[in-house]
This record gives sequence, structure tokens and C-alpha cells, in this order.
Amino acid sequence: MFKTAVGNIALIPLKITAKEGSISKRFEFTLTANRKSIAPVRNGDQTGRDFLLENITDWGNQRLVLLENGEPAPFTREGFEYMLDELSLEAIIFSAYVRECGGKEKN
Repeated sequence: MFKTAVGNIALIPLKITAKEGSISKRFEFTLTANRKSIAPVRNGDQTGRDFLLENITDWGNQRLVLLENGEPAPFTREGFEYMLDELSLEAIIFSAYVRECGGKEKN
């Protein structure tokens, strides 16, 4: 059996811009993820959304999803589902996951 020479936990930095009327608001935060093969998504056995829900385990400095009192929401599956669904971030987060969990060429 094989394994990689890097750990199975990855930090995924995100920079998101969302419009509020004519004003663009910028949000920067990190997601903590299990590093896994995206083969189930590529093969059509799993959706990107289900893959993310299974492998994203935490967020840091997140101020995009708030509680009713205006405080940043702690990470929960429900909060993350809200981020994916209500804020339409599934494709952005999946792309960032692939970019950060894979290898990169360095000169």
C-alpha cells in the first residue's frame, strides 16, 4: 500500500468577495480539511458538495456566516452547509481544496 510524504490535514486559505448592494465586502478565512483523493468526485461517485461536507472539519477567522446576534458562527456542519448553499461557494471552495491539497511546481 502507498501513502504520501505529507500529512493528511491541509489548511485552505480563502479570499471571498461578496456584494452588499453596490459595495463589495472582502472576507479572508481558512478551512481545515482532510487531504483525500478527489477520485470519487472525478468518477461521478460523489458530488463536490458531499466531498466537502465529508472532508472540511473546521474554519478559522471566519466572519462570513454569522449567528443571529451578529457574532461569527463557530464551525458546524449546518453552518458549513449554509456557506455552501446560501452563499453559493461550493465551486470556489472545491477549487481551493484541489489547489491547496495537490502538489505545486516551484522554480
